Amino acid sequence: MLRPRPLRDGGDSRQRLGLTGAGPRRIITDLGVLQPDPDTFEFVLTGIYRGTSVADVKDRTGWDLRVSAELAMLPPPSDSELTALRRLLATMPASDSSRSSPPISTVEGAVR
Repeated sequence: MLRPRPLRDGGDSRQRLGLTGAGPRRIITDLGVLQPDPDTFEFVLTGIYRGTSVADVKDRTGWDLRVSAELAMLPPPSDSELTALRRLLATMPASDSSRSSPPISTVEGAVR
């Protein structure tokens, strides 16, 4: 998973650093979804896919991940979403075997 480095002082720090736009609104992974806390801007786990546990996500995260008190169980991707992802992957250059991921498929409703 990504290890985003939050702007520690939040507020208008993006603008003061010359960064345009609002910044990331969500991080979507094959394990779950993270969204920024509105006060601290720290990314918080807000949803996981069936077949994934909070412990799984925390074990694969490079920082002490906060978990939302209202953690959602996310629905599996639809057939059309999986088709779109497969098409996108087909356009990407091949990576070496140490970084490659298994094909996108559904296993018991979880994206793998």
